[in-house]
Amino acid sequence: MNRRRPSAWEKVLFGLCVVALLATHMISIEQGERPLVLGWLPVDMAYRVVWMAAAAGLVAWMTTRLWPEPEPEGQTGEGEP
Repeated sequence: MNRRRPSAWEKVLFGLCVVALLATHMISIEQGERPLVLGWLPVDMAYRVVWMAAAAGLVAWMTTRLWPEPEPEGQTGEGEP
């Protein structure tokens, strides 16, 4: 697969998304008197499910778009013995 290199703004955006995920990971939500989400899911658990989906999306973006391509065999720049 021949992917183009990620741009600088894309790397910055990725970093900002990581910082946002780290910050939102620390949020604590209490159920209180709130109704259940979809009638059966506590609010805190629904929040965590959405957070995990966002984290999985970020990892997918990182591995499909931002991960560097492996160097072709024999072209690593190291001297061969």
